[in-house]
Amino acid sequence: MRRDVAFIVGVAVAVAVALSPVSGQGPQPSKSPRVDAASPRTANAAKTPWGEPDIQGLWTNKTITPLERPRDLGTKEFYTADEILERERLALIRATDEARGADAKADVAGAYNDFWWDRGTKDINTNRTSLIVSPANGRIPWRPEVMQQNAERGKVRDAMLASSETIGSWLDVDTGERCITDGIPWTPGAYNNNYLIVQSPGNVAITHEMYRELRVFTVGDRPRASIPQWFGNSSAHWQGNTLVVETENFADKSAIWWPQAWRKARPTFKVTERFTRGDAGTLVYEFTVTDPTPFTDPWTAQVPMTKAEGRIFEYACHEGNHAMTAMLGNNNRK
Repeated sequence: MRRDVAFIVGVAVAVAVALSPVSGQGPQPSKSPRVDAASPRTANAAKTPWGEPDIQGLWTNKTITPLERPRDLGTKEFYTADEILERERLALIRATDEARGADAKADVAGAYNDFWWDRGTKDINTNRTSLIVSPANGRIPWRPEVMQQNAERGKVRDAMLASSETIGSWLDVDTGERCITDGIPWTPGAYNNNYLIVQSPGNVAITHEMYRELRVFTVGDRPRASIPQWFGNSSAHWQGNTLVVETENFADKSAIWWPQAWRKARPTFKVTERFTRGDAGTLVYEFTVTDPTPFTDPWTAQVPMTKAEGRIFEYACHEGNHAMTAMLGNNNRK
């Protein structure tokens, strides 16, 4: 057994997570067929030796499909086959062009060439114009006043980062730059899109390659922990061949910078995640976000995952990285 797998199995067996169900959350309807526990595709899903649905393996969710539908596509829900081929052709070019800047300054500011990225180059089993399947416009249903607040905060941050003299604290950079987390639920990024899932009787453990995030779920009727957490407190149960994870009671971290405002930890944030095994090489990850403070309605995204090759290596975000020290120390160079 690989060291990574042995470690997570040990955690899954040893850790009992206190849990209870979340009310008022559920997947929102979509016009198109969706993978669910009762579909013919999942009826014969693999089982573990102890009889639970088997969702184990190393999975990747990298894809060229964006979370939100581009505004210029309007109500267009699916691409044609020819449009998908063209999108994949352009994505492959972007992933292999070395990402060089137009001049030396832009090249240095770009930070990484293509060796460091692991962007998706394929549309994975969807043909969709967005990962969001509800609401019908494929976009996050922000309240207008919250959108305005986000835009204003974004301008402040852009101005701050444009002037190195204004970065006076580690609190002036976001949770990702601080190597804490990008938050949950999980969506595809520029790299580290791999997830290792292992199971033991009554337990499921997931390690996300990014930040080496580990979540462990004890499946069944258990009391929920009462201490707010960055990742909230979760309950989990099997619904047919689908693992349903309901999470609330997030710690209030809304005052600090987050890479995506919609995913910041806050007390009103509730998430329902669904993991459904399709065929041997497919796992469908679906999540519904409910939070009446920033959103007008609950919204749902569906993220296909496919089997990944190899293994997950250690992610040490700031090992040998002098960027934070350099940014914070720049104020003294006058």
